[in-house]
Amino acid sequence: RYLADNDKPIDYMVMAETSGENLTKIGGLQYLTQLAGAVPTTANFDLYQSMVRKAYIKRRASRTLRDLADIGESGEMDANEYVSTIQAAAEDISELTEADQSDVVKMSDVLKDHDKELIQRRQQRGLTGAKTASVELDRMTGGHQDGDLEVVAARPSMGKTAYIVNDMIETARGGRPAALFSLEMPAKKVSERAICILGNIDNAKLRTGNLDEAEWERWSYAMDELERLPLFIDDTPGMTLQQIGAKVKRLKKKYSRLVVYIDFLQLVNPGRKFSKEHEGVAYVSKGLKQIARKNECPVVAISAVGRQCESRQDKRPMLSDLRESGSIESDADVVIFLYRDDYYNPDSNKKGIVELIVAKGRNVGTGTIEMVFNKKTGRFLNIDRSKEGAAYERKTDRK
Repeated sequence: RYLADNDKPIDYMVMAETSGENLTKIGGLQYLTQLAGAVPTTANFDLYQSMVRKAYIKRRASRTLRDLADIGESGEMDANEYVSTIQAAAEDISELTEADQSDVVKMSDVLKDHDKELIQRRQQRGLTGAKTASVELDRMTGGHQDGDLEVVAARPSMGKTAYIVNDMIETARGGRPAALFSLEMPAKKVSERAICILGNIDNAKLRTGNLDEAEWERWSYAMDELERLPLFIDDTPGMTLQQIGAKVKRLKKKYSRLVVYIDFLQLVNPGRKFSKEHEGVAYVSKGLKQIARKNECPVVAISAVGRQCESRQDKRPMLSDLRESGSIESDADVVIFLYRDDYYNPDSNKKGIVELIVAKGRNVGTGTIEMVFNKKTGRFLNIDRSKEGAAYERKTDRK
């Protein structure tokens, strides 16, 4: 490798000279001569290389299994941590075998049947992925794209979870199954939020059960629609990255057009020990991106935002405000910040308006989209730009 990197001819004489005092450590000149003569023909070199690589993978797998067995017998880890370690090791080895199967292909082959794809895009009016909560965001991004990691970030009380639930509902209405891994809120509370959004019901009234006749009717409608929509939730406490990956893989086999949601990124257990918290978060961020790519599905993750933005005059978040921003910012294909001006300014002329700030959009650009946010029901509504200053509920919304 050293000779190749330095553009030197690769033969046993040059190798012997370059090795210097280390020549005896690698077998001496006699061994190099035998090694050079051991290759019957270079025509089959790719096959020989593959044989060596496969032997390496088997040897590494065997060594890993022995090491894991020793760790298990020592009792140093609890059961969950031990299982996560096994899953992570298996993924590392699996990546080696996947890399072995990859190959360089012609660009023209990648675009096979491209004309049919373009016609389909036109028929879908630019919506090439799963629907989002915003019509304008759909136009801007084409929807949630398979293989992408999207991050929705905001300070507390901006409506992150409410936005994600609205987004899931629109995704499901568009025919794509949506699964939420909720590490912050119990499944029942999130599901009740979905009922309030679907039925346009006040959250406080649902909590107390104090519904009038019209609200009971809307509750019944919401329950029927929730039953009909392909919406799923898992609120297992302390889920590790490896557990989420395994569950997504199983769901993907059953629902090929799956969209995955994570609430939220900083609560995902990396399944490994790290000396610093930000290293664990960076590991999770990269892992979620890999889950998106391996399963060819969108992964939408909520992320926390540091409090430094609140010390500025303009409190709108920026990419540098992302907690552990270095990794999250680089791993994410799309980063959307939520901002409510009326949260900070009681006299704001944007009461009830949430800004969706697309701070990073790989292949789609950046920009700001406004939506109406009804805090009582948790509903996010599109703004009708054809009627000046008026916000209205889309015609597809009922009751």
